[in-house]
Amino acid sequence: MANRTKTATDTSDLDDKLKDLRFSGDIPADQSFATTTTDSDQQRNYLKENPKVGDRISNNGETYTIIQNLAVTEEAQSYIAEDEDGNKKVLKVMDVPKTILASDFEKMIDEIYLQVNAALDRNNEVFVLNDFKVAATSDYVDGFNLDEELKRRKKVFSEEETIHFLLNVLQGDLKKVHKQMLVHRDIKPKNVIRQQDAEGSYSYNLIDFGIMREHDASMTMTRSHRASATFTKIKEGINYECADDFYSLSRTAYVLLRGRYP
Repeated sequence: MANRTKTATDTSDLDDKLKDLRFSGDIPADQSFATTTTDSDQQRNYLKENPKVGDRISNNGETYTIIQNLAVTEEAQSYIAEDEDGNKKVLKVMDVPKTILASDFEKMIDEIYLQVNAALDRNNEVFVLNDFKVAATSDYVDGFNLDEELKRRKKVFSEEETIHFLLNVLQGDLKKVHKQMLVHRDIKPKNVIRQQDAEGSYSYNLIDFGIMREHDASMTMTRSHRASATFTKIKEGINYECADDFYSLSRTAYVLLRGRYP
């Protein structure tokens, strides 16, 4: 795409192009539509915006349409999106740290998700949206997170239900993740989905692996990924251990039993 000079008042076609390309992954690094300061600022503002419900995200020939907002943090926004066949996906849009390139940040996140895919047989993909945003798609897990479940049922879990929860997670997703020497680092009620099968049995699935680390790996990224201090041992520059997930899991079990955060 060639650069072109525009006047400050001639912006309508620039608006259209930015809206089309903002989340397509087709804007190369340092590429600008215009040479004027006004247009450059306008482009950057578009690219820094998070997508909204109704926006379409393109990746490697696949298009996802955002249908619902999910959680938002200082560093990321999550959504439910649909592919062209109507299959639901969870889409997470992350801000690229100012100190690195989007392509390098993509590689960091992709390494994490490739390990998750191998451990849990999931289908997570990571891709660059533009110079300021990297996105990840993951399988949509139908069900309620544990915060939603407590509100929906309007009562706490029994001891038997809580023990089942602990055993199901310990013998399921967490065992598989720890076998790969990975630490989830952000286990909390919002990151555990409770599912019910046709026979009425419940299972629990861990989600949101965005701040996962290898066992004994310290935080080396200049951008700080913030876990929840209520549930997670915050370790700045200190090695993470699989035991840290047990700490978070026990505090999550407390919420199920008592109906309030510790």
